[in-house]
Amino acid sequence: MADRHHQAGVGDPGPIVEVLFSELDDVDAAAKDRGQEGGEVLAVRYAEIEMSIIEAEHEVHPRSRSAMPAVRQNRGMQIPAKTDYAIRALLTLAASDVSVSAEHLAQEQDLPAKFLGAILSDLRRGGLVSSQRGPEGGFKLARDADQISIADVVRVVSGPMAGVRGMRPETLEYEGDAQYLREVWIAVRGALREVLEHVTLGQTLRGELPDAVTRFTTESDSWVTRTP
Repeated sequence: MADRHHQAGVGDPGPIVEVLFSELDDVDAAAKDRGQEGGEVLAVRYAEIEMSIIEAEHEVHPRSRSAMPAVRQNRGMQIPAKTDYAIRALLTLAASDVSVSAEHLAQEQDLPAKFLGAILSDLRRGGLVSSQRGPEGGFKLARDADQISIADVVRVVSGPMAGVRGMRPETLEYEGDAQYLREVWIAVRGALREVLEHVTLGQTLRGELPDAVTRFTTESDSWVTRTP
């Protein structure tokens, strides 16, 4: 999917939505890993289509607004809005001692309520949150915030990290001049794991970020966006 999305700009949802609609008959790899089939997969896909439209309309979300103008990027190398929203919702849950309603989560982080509902369903199925009904019902973390890594969240809502054309990099085979490209993609996945598997929701909430994070954030070059 990433190859076909490459030319789609942040403010141009048309090509992205067209591709997503063309793939409605496909079973999304991440959804399949979570045991989702049939109508449930279609519901997830339609939510992704809606999210693409929302992202294009708003370009940068109010709670995560950048001082820099949006740039055209390869969507496959970006952190999806779904992942960003999931982590922000979980941090709000981590900061609360009681169950929190989906409505409050949406308001607290200024998230699209309908899309957040689909995200919370994924998080519940993935064992990261629990829910209860009733006047005092809502959502809460299924385990301690220090036991949930950012990588755990990414895998639950977006599937395996650093997939290439929807496939795990170790399953790829290249020939000829591209024969060593698989090792590059494996290294990319390793770099992501080095950071995301070593920082938890609890650490992020408290600002007690580990060396796996701070060794990059203390480098001035890490704060500079590189464009062609």
